[in-house]
Amino acid sequence: THFKSKDLRIVPLTSCAKIIELLQGNKIIVNHLGVDFESNARKTHETESIVSSVRAFHALLHQLSAHMLHTKPHNALDKIPFETRMYSIGSHDLRRLLEMDDVGWGGVIHCMAANMKWMVQNSCKFAPLV
Repeated sequence: THFKSKDLRIVPLTSCAKIIELLQGNKIIVNHLGVDFESNARKTHETESIVSSVRAFHALLHQLSAHMLHTKPHNALDKIPFETRMYSIGSHDLRRLLEMDDVGWGGVIHCMAANMKWMVQNSCKFAPLV
């Protein structure tokens, strides 16, 4: 089935992918997934925190996993490794993690990677896109 996030868009660029959050009132927030080495705005990106980008990426993965889980009967898919909610994954609450909590954010990344693997392994249970 087709999935389209209601409030997030991915802009895949070779130099630095972006997740764009669409807010009310036609406002947007651009989250950089990495460092844009080709951009003149590189100095700006060096001072940005990756935390907002990880939170936006989590939001997108949460929406996609919820879509998968609600599209198929629960017995048709393998159990997702880490439960996700809007602001949490596994035992990690993304609203409470401090920016410098490398261990906590490392746990978040681990959970997200495990859930992405689950998505790939279970995607074959959906009809192919034509």
